[in-house]
Amino acid sequence: MKTITGVIERGMPSNHEIVFERHGEQHPGVLPGDIIMRLAQQPHRVFRYFAVCLLVAFILTCVCSRAGDDLHAQVQISLQDALLGFSSTLAHLDGHKVEVAHAGVTKPFQVRRIAEEGMPHHHVPSQHGDLYVTHHIRFPTKLTDAQRELVTRLLP
Repeated sequence: MKTITGVIERGMPSNHEIVFERHGEQHPGVLPGDIIMRLAQQPHRVFRYFAVCLLVAFILTCVCSRAGDDLHAQVQISLQDALLGFSSTLAHLDGHKVEVAHAGVTKPFQVRRIAEEGMPHHHVPSQHGDLYVTHHIRFPTKLTDAQRELVTRLLP
């Protein structure tokens, strides 16, 4: 048995193939074939979709996925934050902080693009895809009579 070691570079996409030329089975008088290793993303224990995800910090709940070099994150914010604005931080895979903030009203399912915060391009690691953040607003399940009256007066 022979052990083959390969390098998985930052930014390599799922289904990328790494070829080990002539490392296949050997027979007298026949050239050995190639061994092809195909990368596959595995489910992450914290996030439901893909292993290539952002980690969550502060108040945001995140479900993330990857499309090429772009990352897509779905975050939940409170109704108060959706109406008044918010500022939060996400910790990226490599540990750097990504600021997610908006001073105005955020609509349900509104998408914000954060340039160059996606995955690195495989052959040009100094360039990155973008991060697209979709906002999901947590609405209260019920309101008291006093809260109803207050909302009616504030939001005619």
